[in-house]
Amino acid sequence: MHVGKPYGYGALHHLLSNPVYAGCIGHRGEIHEGQHAEIIPKEKWQQVQNMLQDKSAVERGHKKQTMKNILKGKIFGTDGMIYTPVRANRHGKHYRYYVRRDVVQGQASKTDVHARLPAHEIEDLVMSAIVTEMKEPEKLAHMLGLDVETSLEILMKVSEKAEFITDLHKAVQKIFVERKQVMVEVSAKNLAKYLNADFGIVFSIQGEFIHRLQIPYHTKRAHRGAVKMFGGDGSDPLDVPKSHLESLVKGTILRYEHFSGRSFGEIAKANNCSRSFVIQLIEKSFQIS
Repeated sequence: MHVGKPYGYGALHHLLSNPVYAGCIGHRGEIHEGQHAEIIPKEKWQQVQNMLQDKSAVERGHKKQTMKNILKGKIFGTDGMIYTPVRANRHGKHYRYYVRRDVVQGQASKTDVHARLPAHEIEDLVMSAIVTEMKEPEKLAHMLGLDVETSLEILMKVSEKAEFITDLHKAVQKIFVERKQVMVEVSAKNLAKYLNADFGIVFSIQGEFIHRLQIPYHTKRAHRGAVKMFGGDGSDPLDVPKSHLESLVKGTILRYEHFSGRSFGEIAKANNCSRSFVIQLIEKSFQIS
């Protein structure tokens, strides 16, 4: 965490909605009791979830009206048309959108891709996907163009704190909106810059390496016909066999032990398994936190 700077909006939302901190895990669309201790009371966590339900609509006059459009100038259609930030007021509430410039200018959109994107949803979709990618050491290494084996310890430390990284949106170069997915280009050099600012870790990035991230999404019509964007194709990413889910939870517990100061060797000895197996479980655990 970088003292004195605010969290990125998408990263903060990801943090607030993560059930792991309430001693639970998400599976098949439901929240279940975990095998780890809660960091915050479940009642308090649920109160926060209730507040996030209406996160896109804010009462007129609220300070959040001044929130910046963090992806301004970075969203494009597949035809190169830029999406422009637009504000609207309906039924006493304030909304933000990114709208194709040709539509803003009164022209008809020439593609079948959504011409109007709810700002919070597209921001949260992109930032949450980047944070999720960074929480797996192998994928983080790929984003930075690094060798995972030689940088594993450092990558794991960064992955553990991925949701706390500030100014993460500034590492995004461009976003291309397609019918069922968005393509995000992340600058490895800029990403390394903000990792250095937040963690004091210097990564040596050769050249202008661009990591491209494909993020599937689907849309639904919400109250009064508003469009809502959701990551994925509508299926549950944790719809996995029970044995695999147990491995994920076990890996999460071992990860907390490791970051509490225990070495891989000590954890392996206590659990009567090999050091490589412990590392494997811990790496997989980043998929659910």
